[in-house]
Amino acid sequence: MKNQDPKYVFEKAYNRVLNFVAYQQRSEHEVIGRINRYLSKVTSLSIDQKQEVKDKILAEFKDQKLINDDNFAKMYVSQKMQSPKPASKLIIERFLYKKGIPKDIIKEATSVISSENEFDEAMKAADKKFRNLKLNDLRKAKQKLTAYLFSKGFQPSTVYSVVDTKFKVQ
Repeated sequence: MKNQDPKYVFEKAYNRVLNFVAYQQRSEHEVIGRINRYLSKVTSLSIDQKQEVKDKILAEFKDQKLINDDNFAKMYVSQKMQSPKPASKLIIERFLYKKGIPKDIIKEATSVISSENEFDEAMKAADKKFRNLKLNDLRKAKQKLTAYLFSKGFQPSTVYSVVDTKFKVQ
């Protein structure tokens, strides 16, 4: 991309990033990454001009409420809570952290996940795994179920209570 003025680059980058945001809600960190990726290909602008274009795009997106880390985090948590695939609070927090969401926003968004919700999610995961366990050796089956739940990010107290519940039922 040669001989491009900042206005033209802004419009091209804005449209590209708008397409990126259009089909799925994104975090500010993801949007910044996409803008940087596009602007790294532009050789006709100085670093200051690129920064100016990036700041202008971010300001536009924030004004139009297309990026909002609070909403992104809350939406993601609510989707995971309603999902049939179980997810622990720790896994949700890790995902949001990878997406560049600040820790205080993550704490606020995940505060809606109670220990009962965590227990229910762990029970769903245990039910799913329990169907595939061979119950010939109960000690080994307990170990496998415990390891599976730990690998899914559930807290030790939750894991042990779920395993005890599952094996008392049997």
